[in-house]
Amino acid sequence: MRLRTFKASDGDSLLLSSSDNHHMLVDGGRSETFREHVAQSVSDCKTLDVLCISHIDADHITGVLELLDVEVDWRVHLAEASKPPTGRRPFPQPSSPKPPRILQVWHNGFGDQLSTVAGDVRSMLSLAASSQLSLANPDAIPRHNYLADLALGEKQAITLTHRLGAAQLGIPLNKQFGGKLIRAGMAKSTFKLGKTTLTVLGPFQEDLDSLQTQWREWLAANTKAIEDVREEMDRDAGRLQLGEGDIFLRTMEGIAQSTGKLGKRESVTTPNLASIIILAAENKRTVLLTGDAAGQDIVKGLEQARKLDSQGCIHVDVLKVQHHGAGANISEEFVKAVTADHYVFCGNGSHSNPEEAVLRLIAESRLDPAKRSPHAKAGAPFEMHFNHTSTDPNTTTRKGHMKKIETLMATLAAGSGGQMKATFHATSFFDIDL
Repeated sequence: MRLRTFKASDGDSLLLSSSDNHHMLVDGGRSETFREHVAQSVSDCKTLDVLCISHIDADHITGVLELLDVEVDWRVHLAEASKPPTGRRPFPQPSSPKPPRILQVWHNGFGDQLSTVAGDVRSMLSLAASSQLSLANPDAIPRHNYLADLALGEKQAITLTHRLGAAQLGIPLNKQFGGKLIRAGMAKSTFKLGKTTLTVLGPFQEDLDSLQTQWREWLAANTKAIEDVREEMDRDAGRLQLGEGDIFLRTMEGIAQSTGKLGKRESVTTPNLASIIILAAENKRTVLLTGDAAGQDIVKGLEQARKLDSQGCIHVDVLKVQHHGAGANISEEFVKAVTADHYVFCGNGSHSNPEEAVLRLIAESRLDPAKRSPHAKAGAPFEMHFNHTSTDPNTTTRKGHMKKIETLMATLAAGSGGQMKATFHATSFFDIDL
């Protein structure tokens, strides 16, 4: 089994391969990083058994849309190339590598997740739909202003559904789940990827149900605030000559604020709480793929799948650390319950991810006798992997944050007595072979 982690800007893109060459791509990152760092490796697979989109956020889904757009272009090119010459200019061969054959897609659609409140939520999100595209400096967005990405991600989730449909690419969606939402606790939640076993650990039906309640309450509580935003947009757009997206983001600061506390689940965005969580296992080796889920939900999924020991712990070979190492998703309880030989962080410093407090928390759960996980392997050597460095093309803000992370990790590793290692990967991808 092998996990390949790609550079994906502020998103995720990972390729899990079984020992007998079956492949699952989990998320696609951003479209530009997909073209530069992911496309060729995915093309080399020839066949993707599963294309899994963990949730609808734009930093996970836009690369997938890039992949599907290129597939459309290749199909048109090959169809025209197979016909007799017509005298008109043929559709050119795409510059991107030909995508692999995709056997099925795993993805929970936004409208399906939120059901009866989806229309109201979409109406609210329409305020932010243009903001991501209009901002010249995304780093200026306060971290709690996630609504622009959410709006864009929701639109792209709809585009994805149409792309996969019979009228376009005809790729089966959630085929192994009877076309229904993917969730833990289904009659069948374990699947084979060649010799690798995939177990779906989340999300849970009760969490999907609670999302509807949370959105309904949010909409009810913020109706006036949303109307105020509309009025301010109308008033200030002409006066300041700003795009409505820029004004929206500035004004929304008072509506949805993060507490900044570690492990505070209520600060995790609703789409992130609906992340698909997968445990992959082969030959007693394990990889835990978490999307942007909350730590509490990951542990709950492991417990319900009976993967925890008598002390409520599990040690995996690879943990893809959830939500790029954001503090709201990770608590002391989580890092004690889930330990790993390899911790994988996807993030380029955007939104201050990975967070320094999270890295210290993980290190303490392995290095500090007073705070160490009770798992027997907690005292074993471990390595933290980062798919971006401070030397990558970045804004000054991101470079500065990644430099702080590099300095912190060097300090922690130096004081670990050789137990801990930190590696910042400068290449397009890195592999962990198990």
